[in-house]
Amino acid sequence: MKEKINKINRLYATLSQVNQVIAIEQDKHKLFQEICNIVIEFGKFRFAWIGLVDEENKLVKPVAFSGEGAEYLQNLIISLAKDKTGRGPTGRSIREGKSIIFNDLTSNPDFAPWREQALEKGYRSSAAFPIRENNNVIGSLNIYAVETHFFDKEEIKLLEEVAKGISFALEKIKIEENRKQAQAAVRESQKRLNKILTNFPIGVSISTSEESVSYINRALWTIFGYDSGEDFLKVPASAHYYNPKDRDIFLEALKKGLVKDLEIRFKRKDGTMFWGSVCSTTLITRDGELEFINTFEDINERKHADQLLKALNQAAVSTGIAHTHQGIFNAVAEELKRLDISCILFPLDETQDRLITKFMSFESTALTMLEKLMGVTHRDFSIPIDSVDIFRKVVREKKAQYLEKIEQGMEQVFPKLSKKVLAQIIKSLRISKIILVPLVVEDRFIGIFSVQSDNLTQKDIMAITAFSHQLAGAWNKIKLIQDLQNTLEGTILTIAETVEARDPYTSGHQNRVADLAVSIATGMSLSKERVEGIRLAGIIHDLGKIKVPAEILSKPGKLSDLEFQIIQFHPQVGFDLLKNIEFTWPIAEIIHQHHERMDGSGYPQGLKGDEILLEARILAVADIVEAMSSHRPYRPALGIEKALTQIKNDKGTLLDPDAVDTCLKIFEQGYKLPDGKFTFNISAR
Repeated sequence: MKEKINKINRLYATLSQVNQVIAIEQDKHKLFQEICNIVIEFGKFRFAWIGLVDEENKLVKPVAFSGEGAEYLQNLIISLAKDKTGRGPTGRSIREGKSIIFNDLTSNPDFAPWREQALEKGYRSSAAFPIRENNNVIGSLNIYAVETHFFDKEEIKLLEEVAKGISFALEKIKIEENRKQAQAAVRESQKRLNKILTNFPIGVSISTSEESVSYINRALWTIFGYDSGEDFLKVPASAHYYNPKDRDIFLEALKKGLVKDLEIRFKRKDGTMFWGSVCSTTLITRDGELEFINTFEDINERKHADQLLKALNQAAVSTGIAHTHQGIFNAVAEELKRLDISCILFPLDETQDRLITKFMSFESTALTMLEKLMGVTHRDFSIPIDSVDIFRKVVREKKAQYLEKIEQGMEQVFPKLSKKVLAQIIKSLRISKIILVPLVVEDRFIGIFSVQSDNLTQKDIMAITAFSHQLAGAWNKIKLIQDLQNTLEGTILTIAETVEARDPYTSGHQNRVADLAVSIATGMSLSKERVEGIRLAGIIHDLGKIKVPAEILSKPGKLSDLEFQIIQFHPQVGFDLLKNIEFTWPIAEIIHQHHERMDGSGYPQGLKGDEILLEARILAVADIVEAMSSHRPYRPALGIEKALTQIKNDKGTLLDPDAVDTCLKIFEQGYKLPDGKFTFNISAR
C-alpha cells in the first residue's frame, strides 16, 4: 500500500519537474537532455533516451540519454522498417504512433536483437512513447526499468503525459523560433527597408527623437488600434505606453545602445493594455544625425500562453500535495484567478447522466447571484448532460471544446433567463469565452473541467487539455488514497471488535478511549494527521489482550501477581502483532508505550519523559479516565469526578501535564464519553 502511494507520488513528481522544464526551456536539445535526466532522477528508472527519426537512413538516431547505459546506445541499430531491428518497442512506437510496452525483456521474441546487451545492463522491462511535432511522429521517449512487469496502467498513463508534454514543448519552441526568425528578418533587411516596410507584418517606425517620427508602417498603427498613420501620430508618443514606468524602461534601454526583444506594456487606442516586444537600432544619417529604427511586435498571445502555462504548472505542483478534492480545486482556482480566469469542475453524478456544479471559483457575491438564478445552492445543482449541446459533445467525444461566445451554452443551462440578463451576467463575471475539457481516468469519464474568461483563445486548448490529464490523475489519486484509508480503517475496526468480543465487561472501552484521546489531541492543536493516528491507535490500543486468557479478563476478584504480570504484557503483544505492518502513523509504538509513565514507573519498557511518544502520553490519560469511570468485573464504576481527580493528582509525575490540563478543560466545557458502539465518520475528516 505504501509502495503504491510512493510510486504515484514519484510519478507525479517526475511529471511536475518535466512541466517546469517545458515552461522555460527554449532549446530543443537541452529540453531532450533535461527530460531524460528528470526521468532518471525523479522517476528512479535505470535508463532513458530520446531518439529521433533519421529519414535519409530510415533509422532511429539517439539524441539524448541519461542513466546507466551509454554503451548500450553505441552499437544500437533500430530500423523504421518492420524487420527484426524494427520490431522492438522504439521502432513500433514510431511506426504505430502509440505507446509500446515490453514488460519482460528476458522472453519477448521481438527484443532478441538487443536482449544480451540489455540484460547485461540490468534492463528487464522497456517502454517507448511517441514524440510528435506538428501532429507527425518524429521520435520516441524510451525508458528501461530493472524489474519485469514494471509498467502498469497508471505508470504508462503518466509517462504518456510526459511524452505529450515534450510534443507540446516542441510546438512552443517552434513558435518561439518562428518569432525570432521573423525579427531577425527585420534586422537583416535594413538595406531594403524602402521596398518592404509598407506591408511588413511587424510594426516599424523611423525617428530622430521620440516625438520626431519620419516613418511608420501600416502594421504599427494597426497593432495600436488606429485607423491610419495620421491618427496614430496625432497622439503624443508618451501616451502610447500603458504606464509611465514602461516608457522609462524603454528610454533607459535606448541610452545603452541596441535594444533587443525588450518586452514592455503599451496602450491601444481603446485604452486596453497589450504586451509588445521592441527592437531598436541606431543609425547615423548622411547629415550626421542619429536615426532610430524601431520594430514593434504584439506578443500578447504568447505572453498570455506563457503565463497560463506557468499558472497551470504551479497548480499541478499544488495538486500533487493536496489531500482532498476541495484542496485540489482550490489550488487550481487560486492560480487561474491571478490571470482573471475562473474555473468550474463538474463531477459526474451517480446516475452518470448529470453534471454537478459542486466546485466553482467565483467570488461569494457572484456565487450568491448564480444560486438565486439556479434556485438551489451550487453544490446541489446539477445539469442533465444531454440538455446542453457543448456538455454532450465533450462527454460523448471525450474531447476539449471552445466557445467564442459562452451565451450559446448558458442559454441552454438557464433556458428561462432572457438574453439581456445572461449578457449582464457574462459581462459582470468577465466570462465571455469558455474552454471545456473532459476529465478521464483510464478511459473512464469522471467529469468536466471548464475555464471561463474574456482573455481565452482557441490556442489555449492545448495547455488546458494537457493540464486536465494531470488534474484527473490527481483527482483519482485522492480517491485511491481514500479507498486505501477506508480499507485500513475497516481492518482496524474488525480487530477492535474481535478484541472486545473476548472481554464483554470492557465492551466499548477502546472506542471511548479513542474518542477522548482525539478530543485531547485536538485541544492541544496537534495536526489532523497526528490526531488521526491517535484515533486509530486508540481503537486497538488493547489489541495485545487477545493473548490474555478470557478468564483473567473477566475475573471478578483481585488478580494474583502472576495474572497481573500477564496483563502487563499486553502492550508488548500488541506491538509485536503490528510492528511489521506499514502504517502511515507510528501505531505499533503508540500501543507499545500507552502504559509508560512520565517518571519511568510504567511498563513494559520503563520509558520516562520525552522518551514516550506524545501520542502515547495522550492515550495514557484517556485510558485512565475511561477505565476509572466505567464498570469492571472486580469493581463498580468510580465515576468521572474521581477519574479526573486521579489524573490531576498524577499530573507531572505519572502523566503528561499538558495532556492532563487539556483533558480537564474539555470536560469543563461539557465533553462526555460516548457509548460503546464503533463508528467511523470518514467524511468528517
